[in-house]
Amino acid sequence: SSLKPKRWSVIFVVTMGGLAMVIGLNPTQPPDPQSPLAGEFSHDFGEHVLTGRILELPHTFPLVNRSGETIEILKVTSSCGCTHAKVSQSIVQPGETVLVSATLDLGVPGRRQENIWLNLGKHGVQTLYLSGAARRAHDFYVSHGTLRLTRAESQEIILVATNLGSDTEPPEPKIAVPPGVNFSIDGWRLVHTRDEELQRPARWQAIVELERTADNLPSRSKLVVQLSDGQEASIDLTGWPWR
Repeated sequence: SSLKPKRWSVIFVVTMGGLAMVIGLNPTQPPDPQSPLAGEFSHDFGEHVLTGRILELPHTFPLVNRSGETIEILKVTSSCGCTHAKVSQSIVQPGETVLVSATLDLGVPGRRQENIWLNLGKHGVQTLYLSGAARRAHDFYVSHGTLRLTRAESQEIILVATNLGSDTEPPEPKIAVPPGVNFSIDGWRLVHTRDEELQRPARWQAIVELERTADNLPSRSKLVVQLSDGQEASIDLTGWPWR
């Protein structure tokens, strides 16, 4: 028999592959009049597209000794293992320039801000700031993390696939449902095409309609959606919504 769809109103998007990394503010650091060094103290790499490998983004900070005294850089440290830095020399004479070569690694979607600290001994600590963001070229989302389903009505979930490199239709999803649940899918629909200039990916959506046919369902159930390229999403069907 035909199902009566229940239209969705609010979507809670769950991304596959983990949550985005820690969000940091985009630093714009003004010159510090108290610092013995002069130059650029922050750099933002902007947004980059992940291609399956960790992105290693290099930048060099040129810093001039303006203190009138010799500066010794005793130690260079960073706020995480994803940031690497080294200096061109440890002794910097008055008026000399030291180059701080730094690299920020981006491996998962999200925005990252990290710090580099130069221990200048009696001249204190100089902080440098690196930031950047990454996103996937291909991504796959499901509109629900959990779902309540009763025998009195049907429910819909929304599949969303994005592609920054092509407008090609995503592969047909494979859906596994627990016993006692039927489903139908209306196929992919192109919501909008990609825009290379704006770096906006193509967006496809498909609606999956679910119907509960059993009086009782397993206490621990999941609905799993897979694409042929290996991406997978699941919906938790455990707990009180199934009683």
